[in-house]
Amino acid sequence: MKVGISTACFFMRGYTEDAIERIAKLGVQQCEVFLSNFQEYEKSFTDMLAKQLRDAQMQCTAVHCLTTQVEPQLFSGHGRQRQFALDTYCRILDAAHSFGAKLYVMHGTIN
Repeated sequence: MKVGISTACFFMRGYTEDAIERIAKLGVQQCEVFLSNFQEYEKSFTDMLAKQLRDAQMQCTAVHCLTTQVEPQLFSGHGRQRQFALDTYCRILDAAHSFGAKLYVMHGTIN
């Protein structure tokens, strides 16, 4: 069995890039990356995280985002809203690919 830690464990206690560093210092070799805001979906930011993961020799197994920013709108009946969500979702999946993650954690709609 392999054990990993999500950067979400450090949400509101520090930034994502700091969480990766903290996890690496614990000697953990697997993580899930939680992207918590739109700025963290930018390629320059995700490239920096990907380098940080490589430098730490850490495997990213999954990625997820702040649910309310994208996921509910993926199922919207409003065309522009849905398209924006799809475009954003693709950016998140591009980040996951650059991290080497094979999984995306979807929380589903909020009722």
